[in-house]
Parts: sequence; structure tokens; C-alpha cells
Amino acid sequence: MRIDGIEIERFGAWRSFSQSLHPQGLSVIYGPNEAGKTTLLRFIRGVLYGFPTHDSQLIRRARPHEPMSGTLRLRHQSQSYQVHRVSRGDDAGLVSISGLEPGQSPSRLLDEVLSGTDEKLFQSVFAVGLPELQEFATLAEDEVARHLYGM
Repeated sequence: MRIDGIEIERFGAWRSFSQSLHPQGLSVIYGPNEAGKTTLLRFIRGVLYGFPTHDSQLIRRARPHEPMSGTLRLRHQSQSYQVHRVSRGDDAGLVSISGLEPGQSPSRLLDEVLSGTDEKLFQSVFAVGLPELQEFATLAEDEVARHLYGM
């Protein structure tokens, strides 16, 4: 799976955001503190696995009458898909996928695209954010490698 683009309608502080990602190589998101990098990472994870129902800050910013919603443009096995998820903040959200073959199930495609990668593994390996990096500051030098391999 490759993420080709991100389109956020509403999520946390993000509104009407669209970004294409480089079709080859590594995409790096960087910016100053409080720019929304971690929120962007949570959005990607939310579209793939379900929006967080326990995150009161995101829900409060989204407001019940303004659903959290957005789309990831994906490429998997030379096929393009648009994975869209929308939630009012009290559920993980309803997912829909455009580009499916007739009869293909959205949940089955997501399982295939994610290759059995659960949310915890995705966060630990593919989407390391500030909370994970902050944990390193609490570790002694010899504990860092054990922590990395444990992730």
C-alpha cells in the first residue's frame, strides 16, 4: 500500500486540507511545534482503523454537528482507491471506498491493503509520533535498543 494523497474535510484543528504525496520514495511531514503533525498522523490512522472515540480533544474540536471526515488516496497492487471515513465523534466512523471491483467488500480490501497490520503495529512501526519519541527521553542509553525492538 502507498498513500498518494490526504484530504481532510474536518479532523481536530484541520479543515479543508489537501496534500498530494510524492509517488516514489519517502514522504516526511515536518513543521514547528503545534503545527498539527501529530493530528495529521492520527487522521491517517483514523481513516485506516477508525477514528478515536475516546479522544475528547478531537471530538470537542470537531463538534457534534461537524463530523470528523476525510479521505486517503491509496495505491495497492497498481490499483487506485479512495478510502473515506466520516464520524460524528461518538463512533469509529463509517468507511466507504471508491475504486472497488463489483462485489468487493470495503473491510476486506482494508484488511488486504494493511496486510494484517493492526493499529498498534502501524503506530509503532510506520507512524512514529511525538508520544513515542518522548518515551525515548525517559530511557537509559542501553534501554533504547530494547524499546525499539519491543515496538
